Amino acid sequence: MKKMKKRQSAQDIFHETNFLFKEKTTDFDKAIPGIAEIFVDVKETGDGVNYPPHSIRYTKGFLNREYLPCSNEQCYGGGLAIADIIREMVYDRKTILEGSARCIGKEGSPKGRRIYGSCYNEFEYKIQIKYKQQNQATSAEKKDEEKK
Repeated sequence: MKKMKKRQSAQDIFHETNFLFKEKTTDFDKAIPGIAEIFVDVKETGDGVNYPPHSIRYTKGFLNREYLPCSNEQCYGGGLAIADIIREMVYDRKTILEGSARCIGKEGSPKGRRIYGSCYNEFEYKIQIKYKQQNQATSAEKKDEEKK
């Protein structure tokens, strides 16, 4: 009997991808500088989720990924693109954002040969950001430049 391959999440695919201009990092401060504190509360609903669904809180020390995983065992390449949402908040200097998003993955057969359609798991999120004061962010960036 053939052993099934592990279903890849969006984060797995991200790690295997080589980007032309973007450097990959698991250091939150390097990826998104200027944030003093962040709280991300996420509640997932759909297949593979324990009921009743509960919220999981991620903090700066545990946000070392581009995507949060999808719980659906039949989902390939799925998850929540949390880093994109955070980068957009930082660009707009938002401090609080609540929203929801569908999983970006596709459901497929156990061996992954057939794709049945989109994953219908949904993520509700609330993100709270406290930004560093301007002089704190500038001094941190200067330290990074001195290391180079």
